[in-house]
Amino acid sequence: MPDRESPGTSRLAALLAVAAAGLHACAPPVSEGGFDAPDPASQAYAIERAARSDDRSSLPSIVEALDSDDPAVRFLAINTLESMTGTTRGYLFYDPAEAREAAVERWVQWLRATGLDDTEARRAARANSPGVGVHDG
Repeated sequence: MPDRESPGTSRLAALLAVAAAGLHACAPPVSEGGFDAPDPASQAYAIERAARSDDRSSLPSIVEALDSDDPAVRFLAINTLESMTGTTRGYLFYDPAEAREAAVERWVQWLRATGLDDTEARRAARANSPGVGVHDG
């Protein structure tokens, strides 16, 4: 039986294409961006790169991406987390902000319990150094 692409995957591909096209002129190349890049396409690329290489050190950044304003980034982040950990912890990328916030907190608690949480340190570093991670070349 052939694999069928889910409707969500098609929507994600369309959203990423629009994001990449719209931001092409005002950001570094997508492949040079990262989790902290200002454009969603670069963030999505970083998540995809972590998923492809099963980079568990990226889990805190992927969890942080669950808070993205961009639904495509959130979609890719939760699918990657589920692929890497086997669970969504009740997170749905299309839920209202309040429901997503509660689920993100469950992910943060899991990161702390596993010793992987460096979210606060990364947020503080970004607040003190504008532009960090945008182009790490």
